[in-house]
Amino acid sequence: ALKANPLPLYKKVMNDDGEVTFAIASKVKLPAGAKGVLLMGWVAGKETRYVAIDDDFGSARFNDWLLINTGTRPIAFTVGEKNRPILIGPGASVTHRVGAEKGKGTAVLAQAPIRGETRTFFSTYWPVHPDKRAVVLFVDDGEKIRVKRITDKLAPPPKPAGG
Repeated sequence: ALKANPLPLYKKVMNDDGEVTFAIASKVKLPAGAKGVLLMGWVAGKETRYVAIDDDFGSARFNDWLLINTGTRPIAFTVGEKNRPILIGPGASVTHRVGAEKGKGTAVLAQAPIRGETRTFFSTYWPVHPDKRAVVLFVDDGEKIRVKRITDKLAPPPKPAGG
């Protein structure tokens, strides 16, 4: 991926001789200087859309949460009861190191401008797994904003040289 930017994505096609071959289905622009990427894809009508998000997954820890706002409104996301909110712009992603304890849980709160006012649209308590990190998606659904938390098992630590 370091040499192919934009990154070509392929699909199976049938050539004129009836053989299965591969053709470029889409090209995805990779974030400049990214050590790793999270490739997201979704169906919109009859087409599939893709986006590559800067994600240094290999060095992520349990408290490095990846916050992705796919919507059109800014979101203020607060982790913990006494912390300041993190602002995630429309169409942006942020990796944020949360102050939650490993193996415990934490309160989360999300706010956004809705009908001209800043309103809380999501509030809950999430576990903080010692061996997983959280990827939090914010998606517009009409007037509502949907929230989806996905947990990733952390990458194993690198093996020492010569071992």
